[in-house]
Amino acid sequence: MRSPNAPEPPAMAGGAIVLVLLMVAFVTWMRIESPPVGQNGAGGQPSLSDWKAIQRLSRQ
Repeated sequence: MRSPNAPEPPAMAGGAIVLVLLMVAFVTWMRIESPPVGQNGAGGQPSLSDWKAIQRLSRQ
């Protein structure tokens, strides 16, 4: 048995590193999978003309 005041093994640090790596990989995968919207193509953000077209289509 361990004594109650024994230091915990640094498992949380490794888990946090793995979690951050997973989130970075997920965000990168989502950027690659989703095609860029609009003419700018910056991260798939719709441009101003795309927003106007979306609003026009939603009114019909």
